[in-house]
Order: sequence, then C-alpha cells, then structure tokens
Amino acid sequence: MLGLAAYAQQTSDQSDEDIVRLSPFAIQESANMGRYQAAQASSGSRIRMDLMDSTQSISVLTNEFLNDIGTAQLMDAVKYVAGIGGSNNPDILDIMSIRGFQNWEMVTVDGFGQTSLINLDPIIIERIEVVKGPNAIIAPQGLPGGLVNNVTKRPLFKNSSSVSYQVGRYDSNRAEIDGNYVVNDKLALRVVGAFTDADRYAKEKYSQNLTVMPMLTYRISPTTELTAQVMVYNATATMTNTPASFYALGRSNVHIMEGLSRDFALANRNDNRHESGQRAQFFLTSQITDKLSMRLAGKWAQSASHSSEIHPGLPRDANGNPIPQPIEVNLITGEWEWDGVTRLDDPLFIPSGAKDLTDRHNANLQNDFVFEHLGQGWKSQTVAGFAVNYISSSGGYKNAFAVPVNGSNLFDLTDSSFTPVSYTVEPDWVAHNSLRNRSHQVYLYQVLNLFDDRLALS
Repeated sequence: MLGLAAYAQQTSDQSDEDIVRLSPFAIQESANMGRYQAAQASSGSRIRMDLMDSTQSISVLTNEFLNDIGTAQLMDAVKYVAGIGGSNNPDILDIMSIRGFQNWEMVTVDGFGQTSLINLDPIIIERIEVVKGPNAIIAPQGLPGGLVNNVTKRPLFKNSSSVSYQVGRYDSNRAEIDGNYVVNDKLALRVVGAFTDADRYAKEKYSQNLTVMPMLTYRISPTTELTAQVMVYNATATMTNTPASFYALGRSNVHIMEGLSRDFALANRNDNRHESGQRAQFFLTSQITDKLSMRLAGKWAQSASHSSEIHPGLPRDANGNPIPQPIEVNLITGEWEWDGVTRLDDPLFIPSGAKDLTDRHNANLQNDFVFEHLGQGWKSQTVAGFAVNYISSSGGYKNAFAVPVNGSNLFDLTDSSFTPVSYTVEPDWVAHNSLRNRSHQVYLYQVLNLFDDRLALS
C-alpha cells in the first residue's frame, strides 16, 4: 500500500534519531476511525494521500467491510459504491460498469493492470480503492469513468492466524486460511489461501477456485523494506447464456425469454471457462534522505486458459430460417421500440459457439520518487516516476455446435422436455492470434499546501 509522509516541526531538543518518519508508500490508518471508514488512499497518485486533500473522488472499501459482508467476489463489495455495477456474467472476468464505462480486461491489482478469464479471489485483497473519473497516473489509458484498484495483503510484524468456512445456498462451500508469522524484527512471513466450490441457481452452473499466495517482508534497514509475493491459482466457471426476452426495451427492462424457467441452462457443465496461472511481484521502498523516498515495484504473470461457449443464436422458424425480431431501433431517438402488437411465438434455436485457447504473459516495472519539503506555513510534495509494461498473448479457436437430437439441430428451448445440450468441436482451427504490446509512461505530480493547509493546489 502507498502513503503520504506525516509532517512535524523539529524542536531544538530533538535529534534525527528521535523522529519517526512514515513511509510515503504505506497506509497508516487512525485507530479512531470507524470500521468501514478510511482516511487515506493510494490509488490517486501511487502514494498515500488524505482523502480530504485529494482532488479526486475516491471511495475505499476497508478490510473490515470485506470481511463482514463475506465477499467471495469483487462485485459483492464494489456494488456498494455509487456508480459501480455488474456488466456481464458474474462468474468471469470481474467486468464492471464504472459510471457507464465497462472495464473490459482492465482489472487493476496494486496499480498493475491484468487480464483474466476468471474472477480474482478476494482472499488476497486487503482493501479496494475506487477512483471515480479518469486517472492519468495509475491508468493512463484507462476508463474515463474511473478505476477500481485492488490493494493486496502484506505481511505484518505481529503473529496472527485465522481459518474460516462458509456454506450457502445451491451447495456453496468456501474455505479460507490466513497465517502471519514474525521470524524476527526484520522478517515476517504470511500465507493466504482460499478454495471455493459453489453451484449456482441455474442448472449445470458452478464455479471453482483455488488460490494461494505466500509472501514475505524483509526490513533491509530501518529505512528500506522489501516485500515479495507469489500467487498461484486454478479456477473454472460456467457461462450463463440465456436468451433475453424479445420484447425487452432498454437496460431497465431486460429479462429472460418468456416460457423459460429462472434456472434455465442452455448447455451442460462442459460449457465453461478454465484458467490456471501464477503471478510474482515485489515492492522495494526506501527513505533515501529525510526528504526523498523511493519505490521500485515489478510484476510478472503467466496464465493459460481455455473456454467452451455455447450461445442460443438467432431465433428461427421450423425451416431454420432467421425470424425478424419484433423490436426495432427508432432512427430518430435511437431507442429500441416494440409496437405492442407484433409477436414472436414458438421460436427455435441452433445453439453454437466456440472453443478457444489462450496463453498470456505480463511484465511490469514501476519506479516512483517522492520529494517532500516543509516550510513555514507551507509544504510541498513532488511525485515523479516511470513505468514499463509488456503484454504478450497467443491462441486460437475452433467452432462448436450443439449435438443434433432426433436428427435435428433446431431446439425449442421452452419445451418442458428440453435438457442442456451437448456439443461437438470441429477438428480444424478457424483462426490463430498473437499479440505483443509494450508501453512506457513518465509522470510528474505536484502538490502544494499553503497558508497552514488552508489552500491545496495539485
């Protein structure tokens, strides 16, 4: 976590050894704050800053809040922040809508962006910081709507341990472990892990996730500290591809197609997404002088994923011909409209989809410097740094089709005898893809507090 150094006037009878200097890269919360309140955040400028002094709108979900709501997914927590909502299947990708913008493949952990087919397990998260509006430092090419930065847990210099087990509806099970051990006054070790195995209310739908993250913090000197983390995970989640009502108008009126039960499932348990991967990262912070601090952070991640997805496709008649849908776009207003008369009854579907394989590698390096100066009635803080990012991915996909029943590939999804379909995958690859992307960032952030903190400029 990151932080803003505290300022204190040095009296004549104090020596440098008597002054406790706080790292500008470490959050120091007040014990007098409420359980769900936070006074500081780091996601605005990569260093700790008081929320009241920040020029951005930042909301913080504390560790106490995450524990009390029993969150098993990030969306369980961020939905309590105004302007944030789910934007896709809840069991994959952690896709959110942030002030109307979708964070597609832009999950941020400790200021590092990452891409994943499955949800991040919250067992590794200490707190969640939501920055509303564009952020040119943490996410220079990010969303105009905002940024959700997940800050991971770090080793503590106090012995502690906890084990928990949760049970819930639809055969939901989750076990968590968190153990912290202090070796000596310079070295602390911590291991967090969780296993989730939960069915969903829809037939054939489930999610499984095993995540383990060991870590250590070593105090190289009184002013220099190194933290290293390694995360390993293996997860599977099924898709929920249920056709929507043909008469649904706008976002507020979307519901499943008439005649389908709430627990409808199009495909069987083989229609899922699976991903395994590992991630290693380090954070080196140092107080170089009484005014200059430095942070060096790096991350490497690798993941391999495969998915099989079956979708209902367009509605069709008994001959397999597509049927025009009863709603149309009003060319003047741009809204979908239904005349209230035209019907689309007894549609048939040809379920089809794809099976794809993807291998990803990410590497990131960040270096930040903070220079702080305290004057009579004013103080200055200058934050400068650079970042280098590398992404590579390769993969391909094959077409998949539902297995015909009684010689027909047309399915009546509303038939009471309908069962989730099986599918076959074509032997030939349809396409291969390869991506290499490198980016560089340099930034400078200046804060001035004038007239005994009565005026703040950034």
